[in-house]
Order: sequence, then structure tokens, then C-alpha cells
Amino acid sequence: MSIKISKKLVCDAIMQLAQDEERWITIGAGPRQIPHNLLFGHTPITVNLTKNFKGRHVLIDSDTGEIKKGLSKSAIGQNIKDVFKNGTLEQGNNKKDSKKENKKDNKQDKKEETKTTNQETKEKEKKQEKQPIKTQTEQPQNTIKTDNPYNLSDERLEKSKAYEEKKQARVDRLQERADKKYQEFLDNSKKTMEELHKIPFGQPNIIGRRDIYADAHRYDNKAKKALHQSEYLQEKAENAQRSLNNGVIYMNDPASVEKYEQRIKDLEDIKEYEKETSKKLSEIKSLDDALNFDVSQLTKRDADDFNYWLNKAKEQQEKEKYIKENGGSHEIAKKIFSELPALKGVNYEFKMVKDPWGHGDELVAVIDKSTPESKREYINSQIANKNKEDNHFNGWDQYDGIHLYYAQADVNKAIQRLQGVVSYFPANTNAKIRDAKKKLEKAKQLRANSEKFAESGGVQSQKVTNSGLGDFELIKDFEGGRFRLKFNGIPDADVRNKLKAKGLRWSPREKTWNAYLTNNGKWTLTELFKENNINDIDLNILNVK
Repeated sequence: MSIKISKKLVCDAIMQLAQDEERWITIGAGPRQIPHNLLFGHTPITVNLTKNFKGRHVLIDSDTGEIKKGLSKSAIGQNIKDVFKNGTLEQGNNKKDSKKENKKDNKQDKKEETKTTNQETKEKEKKQEKQPIKTQTEQPQNTIKTDNPYNLSDERLEKSKAYEEKKQARVDRLQERADKKYQEFLDNSKKTMEELHKIPFGQPNIIGRRDIYADAHRYDNKAKKALHQSEYLQEKAENAQRSLNNGVIYMNDPASVEKYEQRIKDLEDIKEYEKETSKKLSEIKSLDDALNFDVSQLTKRDADDFNYWLNKAKEQQEKEKYIKENGGSHEIAKKIFSELPALKGVNYEFKMVKDPWGHGDELVAVIDKSTPESKREYINSQIANKNKEDNHFNGWDQYDGIHLYYAQADVNKAIQRLQGVVSYFPANTNAKIRDAKKKLEKAKQLRANSEKFAESGGVQSQKVTNSGLGDFELIKDFEGGRFRLKFNGIPDADVRNKLKAKGLRWSPREKTWNAYLTNNGKWTLTELFKENNINDIDLNILNVK
């Protein structure tokens, strides 16, 4: 029986699915097209499912409620079917029966949920009784090494921990803001659907009457704006978290000197490892040499690659043995071709043809010209099926016959891949070491500057009066890694626009306008001061007097 479809029922089903799956679902190009797509019998309906801001499509048959294509049925399709079964879309005229069945199903689900929760609580209590209470003596003793991998002093270690907590707090704030905007998007989308439900079907646009879709459009625009903001904040949070996970070193990090020293040491170790292991791997000339190679001296990833190509070399050796025992690759190709069922009653003969590209002789099966074209196509289809079973065998039909091919064994190719498991590129590694050393010298100089002005909190300040930007104080914050412009009060709107145009940003915590303490930040302030006729300003970062 076909499913009765109404605007309200389908919208309710879609909203329920969105809440269950934590996804937002739209039909057609916008909310106004929902009743048109459903009530004018357009089947199937295109449903757009988005999660983590990636759009995906599913086709649903409005007659049966079945998924035609798109996401896996186990992930999304089953939930859609459940929504259709639970009475939001009713079959036939049996509304009462469907409601009764739904009530029974809900009661059974609640009973099962209570049983499972009781079992889980009992299991947790048993586990807690079995587990002994940990004392202070049972705590691991090597906490100092893990907490202080760079052997920092106590004071610098505290600063480093505070800095890392500050970075992680920024990621958490961005993620929280992204989640808040996404919730705002869901709320406004729900309000859009509610406004659409209020509109009776078939209402014309009467001249002089207010736009009946105005409220729905307003909430829809708010939802779109909130979604774009959520995507932007989510991307920033992911990038910030990725920089933390990848160990990106910043100049304002209190442990930047020690981290760069460790990085240089790691790069030199990698360079030495690549040099030694690549030399040993180049000495592998045969499969016996590869079998006798000590894999324990390789890293885990390189060892996995080595074992993979070692197995490939063994397979090629077995294949080479099989080809020799069966009289060569041409004989194997003849045997496979002759065993095809489609060749019954077909006259053919084999001949050798020179390859025009100079790769050796080719085996060709010449089919009798009286063979029908349909029979020839059937033979070619069986060759293709045989190729799926054994990819070493292949054949292709040409004007002079069917060219047959059985791949030769190539042990040497697998051995060459074994030799290249660890690649040695000293130029690339040396460039990374040189770059790390340059940054290390800069980090040392910045630390020396912060220690030089330790009495003033690691900052150097210079006051500027009667300038094009008004009266302000230029602060070089070596600890925080920022140029800071501190005004006595709130600067004028023109001054604020000039600061924003140059990329300076307001810090509510420090009450200053900031730029990074880098060469780019130095160039930005130089251009800003030139445009406003401000001279005799010391913007040196490293060689500070």
C-alpha cells in the first residue's frame, strides 16, 4: 500500500530524524520547497543530511519510504525507516492500529532500557568492589621525567605549563563558540519549520497583505549566518588543536629554546639513521640477503614497509618457479585460454607475433573468420572474467586476433623496493636543521631580552606623545611575544580604523592593541608610524639596547 503523505507529518518525521541523528536535514533548495516537493507527487525526494558540515545526499521513495541510494542503510537508512514506521507517516487508513502498535513498542523499549540500566549499574558496583583503592605509594614514580621532558628549571617549567594551558584553553573556547553557533543554527532552523507549519496550504500572495513567508525567511537567514560562523570557528579550533598535536613551536613559548634544541637533535638522529640504514639496505641484492636482514634496526613504519615488500618478493619467486615448471608464460596463457567454455565448437590456432614496441614476441590466438560476432564477444567477456580471478592473465581483441598475455615474475623489482624503504635525502634534512638553528638563535636572543628587562616584567616600553595616533605607549612584550600599543583612554574611531586596517587587534585582557613580535609585526608598525609621521621609534626585536 502506498504511504499517505501530508506536509505536517513529513516535516515532523524530518525534524525527529534531525534530532535523533544530530543532523540538520533540508529538502529541495530551501524550506519553501518542502510542501511543493511532497504534495505534488515528486518521487523520490532528495534529502540532504549534514554532519560536521559535510553535505551528503539520500534518495527516499515517498511511496515506500525506502532508501534508493546514498549513505549506508545501517547508518542512516534504518533510522529513516524507523521514523516512517513509527506512525509519523501512516500507511492506509489504519491510524488507530498504528498508534496502538507505537504505544506497545514504546512500553517495551522503556522496559528494556530500565533492565539494561539496572544491569550496568550492578556491573559497575561489582567492578568497584573488586578494584583495590590506590594509595600514594602505588602512583608511578617517573612522573618527573614525563612532566619535564626538556629538563627545565622549576620557574620555567611552571611558565611552560601555564603557556600550554593557555593554548589549550583557546582551543576549548573556540570549540565552545562553534558548538554554541551550531546550536543557534539548529534553533533557528526549527523555528523556520514551525513558521512554515503555520501557513495553510495553497495560500496565494495577495496584494496589500504582508509577506506570509517573512518570518520563515528571517529565521532561515539567521540559521544560515549561524552555520557559516560555526564552520569558521570549527575550522579555527581544528587548526589550533592540530598545531598543538603536531608540536608547533612558537617564539613566545617559555620552553622554545629547549624545544628547538631537542628538534635539532632529533633531526640529526634521523639524518644519521637514514644514512646508515639506506647504506645497509643498498647491500641487499637477492631474496636471501633480504631474509637475513635484521629488521629490528628499522623503525616500526619502515619495518612494516620492509615486510610488505619482502612478502611481495616471495610471491614473485613462487610465481617464477610456477612459470618455469609449466613451460613458460606463453604456455600458461595457452592453457588458460584453451580451457574457456566459450571456445567449444570454435576453430582457432596460436601464432607468435613480434611486438612493434620491441618488448619481445606476443602470443596471438587467431579465431576462425566464420565465428559469429556474438560468439567472439562472449569469448572476450570470459577473458575479462578470467582476468578478475587471476590478474596475471589478460587478453585483448585486435584486428589480427586475440593477444594473450601472462605476466612475467619480477623478483628484482621487489628487491629494488626493499632497497628504497628508507630514503636518504641529506639536502632536505640539512635544510630543516639549518632552519631550526636560525630559529634557535632568535629564541635565545628573545629570551635574553626578556631576562634583560626582567625587573619591568620582561617588557621594554617607550612613550609617544603628540603623534598622528595621539598619545600612546609602545611596549615590547618579550614574554608574551607581542608589540603592544597602550592608549590612555579609548582612541578615536579614525585611529581605531587605522589600527584595524594594519592588522592590529584589541586585547580585552591587556587593554592594548597588539601585533606579533616578529619581523612581520615590525614591518606593520613601521608602515603605520610612517603614514602618521611618527619618527624615532625603536622597533628592534633582537639587538635591543
